[in-house]
Amino acid sequence: MKLRAMESKWHAFIDGLRSRSDVETAGVILAERLRGGKVLLVRDLIEIPEEGYLIRRGDQIRLDPVMLNRITRPARDGGLSVITVHTHPGTTHAWFSEADNAGDARLMPSLLNQMLGPHGSMVIAGDTGNSIGRVWTDEGGPVSA
Repeated sequence: MKLRAMESKWHAFIDGLRSRSDVETAGVILAERLRGGKVLLVRDLIEIPEEGYLIRRGDQIRLDPVMLNRITRPARDGGLSVITVHTHPGTTHAWFSEADNAGDARLMPSLLNQMLGPHGSMVIAGDTGNSIGRVWTDEGGPVSA
């Protein structure tokens, strides 16, 4: 699976997420499915506003589900895929923590129940911008992307 975005918009989005080095920062990507879902074309890059966090620390975030529902509604209405993104500040390599695994284990099946997949998640290393991603398809997941 490939994620495609305009380079200038992608760098601005990632730089915005990485601008805080004291806490994790989150965003959501809404993407159009091309080639039967094998290519995801970014249509919108959304940074989570400060009021969208229930918990926001250097090693954990929890998003307000009402806010997340507002952000993902256009995906449901427009047949788009949802990819959550967050940073791990102070790191050079991206990885999924146990908290990330637990959160995705709840969120991704919920998204797949509401709308066709694939949907996914990404982690961005705060110091370098390196990323790792995974997707859940209608057949299950996660699958490394």
